Amino acid sequence: MRKINKLLSLLLVGLLICGVLASCGGSDSRSDRDDDDKNGHGNGDTVTTAGRPDSVVPDHDHTWSEWKITAEPTCSEEGSSTRTCSCGATENQPIAKTEHTEGEWVVVTKPTTTSSGKKALLCAVCGEQMDEMIFEMDAKWVYETDALGYYFGHASVDGDYRDVILDSYGDVFYATADGEEIEIYANGYFISTLGSVQYLKKADGTVVCSTESLGITGFGLTENYDEYTQFLRDGYIFAYNIVETYADSTFQIGILGTDGKWIAPLSEDNPIITSGAQYSTSIFNKHSYEYAGDGILFVNANLSGYSYDYLLYNIKTNEIHRLTPDTSAPNLDYMVTIASFQNGVSYGTYSSKLYIIQSDGSVTVQSSVAQSGFAIQTDSAGNYYTINNGAIYRNGELYVELDFTVTGAKCVGDNWLIFIKNPSGAYFYAYLTTDGEFLFEPVATTATYICDESGVGVSYSSGYVQADGTKLVIDTDGNVLYTSTQNKAYIYVNNGVVCEQVKGAFSSTETYTFLNK
Repeated sequence: MRKINKLLSLLLVGLLICGVLASCGGSDSRSDRDDDDKNGHGNGDTVTTAGRPDSVVPDHDHTWSEWKITAEPTCSEEGSSTRTCSCGATENQPIAKTEHTEGEWVVVTKPTTTSSGKKALLCAVCGEQMDEMIFEMDAKWVYETDALGYYFGHASVDGDYRDVILDSYGDVFYATADGEEIEIYANGYFISTLGSVQYLKKADGTVVCSTESLGITGFGLTENYDEYTQFLRDGYIFAYNIVETYADSTFQIGILGTDGKWIAPLSEDNPIITSGAQYSTSIFNKHSYEYAGDGILFVNANLSGYSYDYLLYNIKTNEIHRLTPDTSAPNLDYMVTIASFQNGVSYGTYSSKLYIIQSDGSVTVQSSVAQSGFAIQTDSAGNYYTINNGAIYRNGELYVELDFTVTGAKCVGDNWLIFIKNPSGAYFYAYLTTDGEFLFEPVATTATYICDESGVGVSYSSGYVQADGTKLVIDTDGNVLYTSTQNKAYIYVNNGVVCEQVKGAFSSTETYTFLNK
């Protein structure tokens, strides 16, 4: 009996322990399921929690936060925004790209005389092309080029035609003010007139000085445009001042540099005036001088009263000299008009005679058929070279005999650009040194005019140097860089730009071809 009671007691204890365990836990507990429902989870929801892997939790109705931008949109990329649930779940959605912002129109393709150009409108933010337009070359006229990549012309600016400075691509670099006119342009400087004031300006329009700032009457302009262009190109500017009184007129002459500083100060005692030259008091409005380069000026003095006489004025020394030939020089007045000084000496041929004019006014005349030629070269030692048909002469003596006939030559640096005619009448071009050596093997051509990259050229046609016929532009290796498309055209080259104009039609539209593009 005591054994049975003991077994019953152990059985009751076991049942009690099982009941306690059942009430403390278990996945099927009703109370646990009720708690899950209160938290809003449904069956099988996936949530992301920081610092541990995703886990599967029962489904529930999410409680979302406000959308938060996590990446701002741009005109090139979408943005994004995110919201989260208290359970750790997240949702993402894209934000549309923004609109492009209009920037500048840029030239994609430059127009030519035979094809249109294209411009593109780019977004100011991302640079993407928004639009495009086709455009034609503006009408332009070119009057003077320089060695700096600029040239003076006339072009349409905002629908109004005015004087402009163009860059080497034919684009407007500087446009004059309303009513302003450019009188002379050369090598990055120009003289213009606006009202009663004349200005010396740089190519970008920067004012160097003016007649108003200097207190003078005017800058000298002559009837011969080419003369004054060369004068300005060498860095010289005439300046004059006139004081009128009831009793007399006082006339002063001076010469400025392109920096606006006096080279020969404004004075009544300028040698041109005191020399007694007939036109000294009107040198700026009459063609009474010839500029020969290198700071040398020939003044038409007419000292004898019945024939033309010339005085040589040296700007660098501010001195004037009478021309004194060593023998009879009947053509000296003509040689003065074509004189070209380099290192203080000018060489020129006329009627089988060589004229050598020094900067001190002394003139040497040498009579020899050997002196005549197409072009005269000089070297650093003071020797001069002429080329005449089949020979090169140095200082008047035979130097090199050529086995070909030269029908045209022009000095290009230290060499000659030449035309050669062979026995059967075919023409060739080449560069020739003063020693008679070719820089490249002569190239056959049917062109009537050849010029180099700088625009220096030579023609074998009779008459006008730009006569009807094909023209070529070559480099120092003999490569043809450009062939003219119009037979009746005037062409010249400036810093890789070929300008072409129909002969004689000076008011017609210029055309441009860019050798460096």
